[in-house]
Amino acid sequence: MILLSTRLSGFQENGIITDMNKGELKNLHSFFYPTSIAIVGASSHAHKIGNVIIKNLEKSGYRGDVLLVNPAMNSHGSYRVFHHYIDIPKIPDLAIMATPALISVNLIEEIAQKGTKNILIFAAGFKEAGAEGLKLEEKLIELAKKFQLNILGPNCLGFVNYPAHLNATFGSVPRESGNIRFASQSGALATGLFDWAAATGLGFKEFVTLGNKADINENNILEYWLEEEAKTKYKPQKNSGLSPYQPIGMYLESVVAGEEFIKKAKALSRKNPIVILKPGKSAAARNAMQSHTGAMAGDDDVFETAVEKIGAVRAEGLEDLFDLLRAFSWERAPRDNRIAIISNAGGPAVISADLLVSEGLELAKLSQRTQNILRKHLPRAAAVHNPVDVLGDASAKIYESALSAVLSESKVDGVIIILTPQMMTEIEETAEVIVRLSRKHQKPILCSFIGGTLISQGEYVLNRARIPSFRFPERATRAFGAMWKWKKSNLKISGNAEIKLPKFSVSALKRINNYTSRIAIERKNLTAYETNEIFSEAGINVPRYALISSFAEAQEFIHHHEFPVALKIISPKVVHKTDVGGIYTNINKPEELSFAVKKLQKLALEIRKNGDDAEIMIQKFVQGGLQVILGIKTDPSFGRVLLVGAGGIFAELINEKNLAIFPLTTGSFDHIISRSKIIKILSGFRGEKYAVDKFIYLIKQICSLSVTANFPEMEINPVIVTKNDAYAIDGRIYL
Repeated sequence: MILLSTRLSGFQENGIITDMNKGELKNLHSFFYPTSIAIVGASSHAHKIGNVIIKNLEKSGYRGDVLLVNPAMNSHGSYRVFHHYIDIPKIPDLAIMATPALISVNLIEEIAQKGTKNILIFAAGFKEAGAEGLKLEEKLIELAKKFQLNILGPNCLGFVNYPAHLNATFGSVPRESGNIRFASQSGALATGLFDWAAATGLGFKEFVTLGNKADINENNILEYWLEEEAKTKYKPQKNSGLSPYQPIGMYLESVVAGEEFIKKAKALSRKNPIVILKPGKSAAARNAMQSHTGAMAGDDDVFETAVEKIGAVRAEGLEDLFDLLRAFSWERAPRDNRIAIISNAGGPAVISADLLVSEGLELAKLSQRTQNILRKHLPRAAAVHNPVDVLGDASAKIYESALSAVLSESKVDGVIIILTPQMMTEIEETAEVIVRLSRKHQKPILCSFIGGTLISQGEYVLNRARIPSFRFPERATRAFGAMWKWKKSNLKISGNAEIKLPKFSVSALKRINNYTSRIAIERKNLTAYETNEIFSEAGINVPRYALISSFAEAQEFIHHHEFPVALKIISPKVVHKTDVGGIYTNINKPEELSFAVKKLQKLALEIRKNGDDAEIMIQKFVQGGLQVILGIKTDPSFGRVLLVGAGGIFAELINEKNLAIFPLTTGSFDHIISRSKIIKILSGFRGEKYAVDKFIYLIKQICSLSVTANFPEMEINPVIVTKNDAYAIDGRIYL
């Protein structure tokens, strides 16, 4: 169990506050659809970026004006060349900077004064390069804000916009367009994706590389795509082989303004699947990203929760990213999760059947009518249940009979076709059969032609018709699972209203603020006793407690509240009491109480010798019940996050972390409750029922206190839930 004990203050990316990008609305249509482009640093040398970009504009068929700027160049073919940007007689819509980092920044003011608002900067050497580069990027951000500029990059590959016939990159891009929109924080990944797409026939609509995201970030791109969707309704050409979606792929190493990201991505995901690849699960990956683009990764569990809230699909790696994009680009998601498998090899079919279940899919149950049709047309030894085994010597005609029958089955929502290249297998002809029946039945088909050179011609036929094919069946199964996951997330039409949290009186909130403001002068966290004071003021259920300094005072507490009790050391310097022997629980006898008091008096004295405060708190001990960990942290990208997890003896056994990102909706709150294993136990495992309703109310109280009093981080470890109530036992608040 990972506890919420790390103090998080304002988030910075190498000193650059990400809030400066938060919530900015940019008009990017003229950026990606410019009627005129100025290339600053244009060159006649074949291998320089300033020349490559000219050639790429020519190859892509860009129809606007192209104006070249270079003080050392007088002419370049039919293009007009200017020694200074200010000399250009018109205001270019877009300035492409093919110049080194320092020169690029020094020219920004001249470009802005001319009136150009859109600037693309390729150069590296900014914050990813260290302290000097960071200063240069801060200057760039300052100029962008001063002149209200839209700057893409720096340290990026540029962008491609196929509808605008515009390749504004220094890379080689696929000739064929498609329906995929992609935003990448890595330019090198883009070049690899371009090459892979060209080899498979996959096409893009737009591809934007973000680089360091000094100005334009992923939220701006998502906002731009939302605006473009509102202008024109997408409909693929008939028989194009494209799906009805405009799938979005994203490679991100950090997320700016997570709340905005969720909002915009969620709006897009309602109609179009989003596939996100984000590294950063390990410390090694986070360090590598730091040296790459200066990104500082947040908690990966929080990002996983954000992806879930959006309704997006998270790719497990580059291969997964490529596979899922191809599946969403070329096929529609299944109507339901019932999948049929047709195979000429028993082993791969059985493996795929197992994997279907783990992906949240079901093996479709074929009707008796369909089974009778299969028996009529398939060899006697063929298996007519699902998976359908057409046997190793299956011809294209046998595949056609099987596929036609299965696609006609109303209880089948999609089909996986597995083919292994045996001596008698008609690979190319079988692929042509699949193409023909796919167009007829309009149900999603994913293929796995297993092998290498032998199946390449069949793959070529499928790629040309835009039917996804994978070398291994588990990739096809994974793709269907992701498609169904996205479809299912969009079938949820309720649960988006914010939950109603308990409210505190104005007077209580004022007392809480006064209390914490005095403490905040000296330190940034409250002790367990101080937290109890806040909880009590807020009406949160805390067992009776008091500060004591002697055995006599402890006895006085017992006189009023009886045994059993617990004794705890209270000090701002002691976070984990068990580590220093600072807690005694379930004290039931006077001699036990006397022993604990003496031990804690001695510990308090040692702490005070070091100049730190230390006191002893006595508290009524709650017997029975189950322990739960409850916390709220402020993630640097996504803001407040709620955590509910198992505590006590169940912490390692269950090892669950259920997260929900604020603002909490009825859907997200119900989800965190329904999937929690510890809450299932509380709700009546083997007949033992606990006060779940009281615990849920306590969760809402903590959430309300965090928001209302602006506490960025809180934890209760544990909350003890008994059969009749729920108690906040050991709380900690960070200011």
